[in-house]
Amino acid sequence: MRLGILTLLVFIGGCAAGAPIAAPDGKVLMALVQEQVDMGPRVPGSAAHDRWLARMRERLRGSGARLSVQSFTDTVPGFGPATLSNVLASFGPDTGRALLVCAHWDSRPRSDRDPDTTLRHMPLPGANDGGSGVAVLLALAERLHGSPPPRRVDLVFLDGEDLGTAEHPEAFFRGSTYFAAHLPVRYSAGVLLDMVGGRGARFTKEPNSLMAAPDVVRRVWEEAARQKLDAFSDEVGPTIGDDHLPLNRAGVPTADVIDISYPEWHTTADLPAAMAPEGMQACYRVLAALAARP
Repeated sequence: MRLGILTLLVFIGGCAAGAPIAAPDGKVLMALVQEQVDMGPRVPGSAAHDRWLARMRERLRGSGARLSVQSFTDTVPGFGPATLSNVLASFGPDTGRALLVCAHWDSRPRSDRDPDTTLRHMPLPGANDGGSGVAVLLALAERLHGSPPPRRVDLVFLDGEDLGTAEHPEAFFRGSTYFAAHLPVRYSAGVLLDMVGGRGARFTKEPNSLMAAPDVVRRVWEEAARQKLDAFSDEVGPTIGDDHLPLNRAGVPTADVIDISYPEWHTTADLPAAMAPEGMQACYRVLAALAARP
């Protein structure tokens, strides 16, 4: 691809059982994004990467999650040695069909699509590309703490997604590849969030997801339609390489929810000012409903 407790809640829709879903106010989600950007680009090996890892762990412990971290050392082509960490926050009983919800938390080491070629060596701020999915997962952690799900739900913050280049495509998806090889449980379904906070975000059905996880795509988009969430379109969009690929290869049927049309993608303008909360709120509402089902 190539703040604390959520106190501002509004009722905006219903869950499968008919009770309303309390979704975080947009200001809360945007504050979670801003907090990440304020840390600096979360490029593996950087001080900002270490600081945000510690902050995520602190937040998730406070949410009552069963927390574990997969840390590993990787030699990444075109990047070099890197210590990467996938952070797993588990909720609910270890029974039933386990649900995986994931997003990458690292920042790209270069803004290689910036229109100003003199800035392309700069690390990506990673507000939408990384930060938006993390914000939704952190908000979900608060919800799952207050309303425990009837089955196991794992929120997984994947590292090392965005280290690849055209010359080294194998350098993408390092954290998800490791996670797929070291699954803690058997998951019945997975949903990946990536770049869900752009202005006017619109989520089309991604072809790799349709091929490998058609039932998951159906459930996600049916829930979005039930809640009348216009951000989710029935159209089939472009084929995307993302963290869902190694998960699907490992037998975890995973759908990618992504808006690749974000104009600031891989530029130094990937900042909160280029974002809006509505796409993040829509994803939260869908995932909250899915997590509440047995």
